[in-house]
Amino acid sequence: MTLLNIFILLILLQATILLHEIGHAIGIVLFTEDGEANIFLGKASFENKINFTIGRMHFYLSLGTVGFCYMTDKEAIKNFQENS
Repeated sequence: MTLLNIFILLILLQATILLHEIGHAIGIVLFTEDGEANIFLGKASFENKINFTIGRMHFYLSLGTVGFCYMTDKEAIKNFQENS
């Protein structure tokens, strides 16, 4: 494998994981009134990350092969489940 192929593979892996986690975040934003989604690419910590916000989605990005998405307002999901 050439260096270019490895680079492309790493970029595609990062983009795929990020897109997958954004799918989870969209569900949080659409189905809760106050829920905010935190999207992590790489280790799930707030340190040493590139961070930015789009609406109620907060991104914390670094290089990694794993991704996480979690909701900050747990009461919002409880209210959603009670109203269903």
